[in-house]
Amino acid sequence: MKAVVDPEELKAFATTLEVANGNFRETMTHLHAQFDALTDTWQDYLAERFANEFHQTTLAIDHFLNESEQFIPYLRGKAQIIEDQYFGR
Repeated sequence: MKAVVDPEELKAFATTLEVANGNFRETMTHLHAQFDALTDTWQDYLAERFANEFHQTTLAIDHFLNESEQFIPYLRGKAQIIEDQYFGR
């Protein structure tokens, strides 16, 4: 099966993904810090329930970020191969 893709679009997506991942990691760092501070005062059963959900969700987000970051070099490399083979660059 052959993939038909515009190498410029592939490179643009890789760059957007890289920037978004960095922004998301920064936001998650701030969110973790704020939630950690909140747990000093928020201590009821809903706080514990939310903390468990927060933890599980952040694990899933972290997994996605790690996986997607590994694809960025692949996407850029694929774009380069396409340019080299089809456009003689």
